[in-house]
Amino acid sequence: MLHLSRPLARSGLAILAGGALLVGCFSDPGAGGGEGGGQSTSGTSGTSGASTTTAGEETSTSAGSTGSGTDDTGDQESCGDGVLDPGEECDLGLNNSDLGGCTNSCTLAYCGDGFVQGGVEACDDGNNNNDDECTNSCSLASCGDGLVDVGEDCDDGNSDNTDACLSVCVAASCGDGYVYAGVEECDDANASNADSCLNTCTAASCGDGLVHVGVEACDDGNMVDDDECANNCASASCGDGVVQEGEECDDGNSDNTDACLSTCKSATCGDGKVHAGVEECDDGNSSNTDSCVNSCESAVCGDGFVEGGTEECDDGNSNDNDDCTNSCKKSECGDGVVQENEACDDGNANNNDDCTNACKEAFCGDSIVHEDKEACDGEAGLKPHTQCVLGCQKLGCVAQEQGDAWGNCNANMQLDGCETSLSTAANCGQCGNVCPKEMSCVWQAQVESYGCSG
Repeated sequence: MLHLSRPLARSGLAILAGGALLVGCFSDPGAGGGEGGGQSTSGTSGTSGASTTTAGEETSTSAGSTGSGTDDTGDQESCGDGVLDPGEECDLGLNNSDLGGCTNSCTLAYCGDGFVQGGVEACDDGNNNNDDECTNSCSLASCGDGLVDVGEDCDDGNSDNTDACLSVCVAASCGDGYVYAGVEECDDANASNADSCLNTCTAASCGDGLVHVGVEACDDGNMVDDDECANNCASASCGDGVVQEGEECDDGNSDNTDACLSTCKSATCGDGKVHAGVEECDDGNSSNTDSCVNSCESAVCGDGFVEGGTEECDDGNSNDNDDCTNSCKKSECGDGVVQENEACDDGNANNNDDCTNACKEAFCGDSIVHEDKEACDGEAGLKPHTQCVLGCQKLGCVAQEQGDAWGNCNANMQLDGCETSLSTAANCGQCGNVCPKEMSCVWQAQVESYGCSG
């Protein structure tokens, strides 16, 4: 079926007339015959025998012809007779139809003529408005046709949902579920600000003031790192490396031997933690009598504190001659240190050397035999029936009662010491005085000595 648009070029048209195909050559109305011959056609009503001559010049009709000449204006009364008359674009007779290819006015149907040509046009509103329900191409307006129709925000003629116009002909907007390229970072089409895409169609990030559930513990939207929410969106806590209110320090580690404890308190003597390179010890108590004093130094002799179970005393000085020695022992005779009340102290238990066990200097008359210097001293060192004489250097015989005299007979038969009894027959009254066998050694009172008698 023919579908033409105006202006219509009519030369060479094939027209159905009365059911038969009529082919004719038509010139546009008012066109004069030019060189090369415009061709005139006899009218369709005339007397038989009329002839037409064409010789490249003016056309004549034989005399007597009763046919009417051709004019450029069709006879409206003849439209529909099935004969293509001058001025008609077509004539299908009874088949003319405003819904077909040849209208009831014998014009060829075309888009914009106001008639919907069946099978060819979806619509035809006869106007030149491309934005109403029927486009200028006689198709029904639809989303995606590239034309903004009634009820559409836009129509870019494509199915791309990442540009300014969605495929449903709605202008792209935040919340439509489509990421507008170059404008939006994301678009999840929901109203939640707790997921990865905010209501502003920007990606959730730490510092946006909105808590991303499952990712952030907090988000206060500021750059203050020492408030309750750190700049990494973690809740402030001891050990996060940021000094918060109420913390003395925070070094972000659990080491209790550095300057900041794992409790975010500054290391101090007495906290029970040994500060490496600063403290020798730290027992966390206030006792100065244990192995770690309150200055966090190891207890030592001379620190002025008596370490229980280890020291007897500690006067904190270097004077070894006072009541407390430099070894933190209480001063006493025999400790090897001469104290103010001692004449000597050789630190040994030998009572016979130059310094007695009473820390007195040895002397004749102290009743202690001084080795290598004294033979006796007072009662000390005496042998039976002897006495100490001559400045502790010799032994003298003790005056004996009658019948009990003692002496010592040396190789020269002289009295030497008081070790030999002078009341025997071998030494009667004197060394070497041997009584004859018939005599015995008896005490002779008149001479106060023993003598042989018999």
